[in-house]
Amino acid sequence: MNAQMKRKFNEYNRKYFDGILPKDTVVDWHYELNHDASGACHVHGMMKCSQIPKSYGKCEGKHLILINTRLWDDVEQSYMTLLHEMVHLQIGLWVTPPKKSHGPEFQRGMMRLAKAGALARLW
Repeated sequence: MNAQMKRKFNEYNRKYFDGILPKDTVVDWHYELNHDASGACHVHGMMKCSQIPKSYGKCEGKHLILINTRLWDDVEQSYMTLLHEMVHLQIGLWVTPPKKSHGPEFQRGMMRLAKAGALARLW
């Protein structure tokens, strides 16, 4: 797990999610994501563990956010991707059953972050 990204997760969780996201969520870098994605979110218990890239390994019963290693040197994009995946985590935990990946609930979550200023220095 990358300590810097985990610190950002904890900071954003407190600041923009009222600390409701599970603190034991694993945040890590990975080089192989589906469809050359910038990030991925695995909500344990709501998604099949087989959706995690085989090259990463197992989720070990935890929620998982992966950030593509191609963003390693792009701090702003990696933080925006982290926020994006945190919205997916929030929806996956509390919207049952989860709707379309980037549907209305996701759009509301991203708009809420934008209004709260989360993207101000990143976008």
